[in-house]
Amino acid sequence: MGYISLSLNTSSLHGNPYLNCFISAAIEIPAYIVSWLSLQYLPRRLCSSASMLLGGGVLFFIPLVPSSLPIISILLEMVGKFGMTTATSLIFVYTGELYPTIIRNTAVGSCTMVSRVGGAIAPYFIHLGKGMQRPLV
Repeated sequence: MGYISLSLNTSSLHGNPYLNCFISAAIEIPAYIVSWLSLQYLPRRLCSSASMLLGGGVLFFIPLVPSSLPIISILLEMVGKFGMTTATSLIFVYTGELYPTIIRNTAVGSCTMVSRVGGAIAPYFIHLGKGMQRPLV
């Protein structure tokens, strides 16, 4: 849900929306490379939890940024998108390795279904911020 919400919110950031969408798409390339490297060299729990904490933790600082510095807000959102992209790609591999072989297909299918439900309700979370006094990003 976080990954899809950040992807959909890119066009409403300050500045040029085309440049913001390009940066949002370009940030995924190093995120996938980092996720592949972390799967090679780090334990699964460490890389999953670290990327989720990076992706979610950075986003809490966006409301603290003054509105006169929109570049910092964009930078924080892109770092959050980097963490969310890394976490999303890691969690699919980790889920497949977590369950025993006899129930793996059912378990991965169930987890994927729950993630798709989160993706389906993600656009509604963007509308929650519209009623606030100051936009978060």
